[in-house]
Amino acid sequence: MPKYQPLGAAANRLGYSDAYLRELCAAGKVPGAMKFAGSWAIPLSYRRKRQKPGPKAK
Repeated sequence: MPKYQPLGAAANRLGYSDAYLRELCAAGKVPGAMKFAGSWAIPLSYRRKRQKPGPKAK
C-alpha cells in the first residue's frame, strides 16, 4: 500500500503551488492521488516529470 502526504506538503516537495497541484489532481494527472474528506492525498512515489527544454531565445 503506497504512503501518502497532504497536498500542501507534496506541493512543497515537488516545487509546485498548491493550486497547480490541486488542478493536476482534479484533471487526473497525478496517478494514485485520492481525495479524503475534501482534501487531496498525494502518493509519496509521485515525482515531478522532467520538462522538455523550450526553444532557445535569439
